[in-house]
Amino acid sequence: MTITASDVTDLFAYDLQLTMDAESLVLVSSEVTGPEGGFTSSTATDSGYVVTHTRRGTSPGLDGDQTLARLVFEARGEGTVPVDLSSVQLVGADGATLDLDDVADLEVDIEARAATPTPTPTPDPENTGGSSAGGPGGASGDADGLAGLLPNAGTSITLALLVLAAVMVAAGLWLRRRTGAEA
Repeated sequence: MTITASDVTDLFAYDLQLTMDAESLVLVSSEVTGPEGGFTSSTATDSGYVVTHTRRGTSPGLDGDQTLARLVFEARGEGTVPVDLSSVQLVGADGATLDLDDVADLEVDIEARAATPTPTPTPDPENTGGSSAGGPGGASGDADGLAGLLPNAGTSITLALLVLAAVMVAAGLWLRRRTGAEA
């Protein structure tokens, strides 16, 4: 899932609250990334996840079109899962904040992949010692023999979510007005 912002000015930090069934879509936390020159983290909540980003002390605020977060989810089960960007808090480099609620809603359809059949070893008539896979404990050593051991059933999901455009335009206007008022 990719969350973007358009036309931002001097954005220093933000919190993105994603509300969803966290048992159906599990965030792979090591896969959460944000803009360079800062620190991005994710936290599980009772109702979903919060993604937080802050620039480093001397890094300038973000300007223009930005990718705020890239998130990777593991799908568990099948069905339709509502995902809401339920709140956003934006922080300018001067510490001024803008809080937004009910930013974007979407539904994610999760479909199961067909399971790949697991090959059944064929007994080797010359090997009557038990293991037909060719090694101690049945380990084969070739990649084809490992195919049945890898998790190949289940679900996968690829999400592309481009939200916040209208909200971030409003935030950009807010930040510009604030910056223009100071000049």
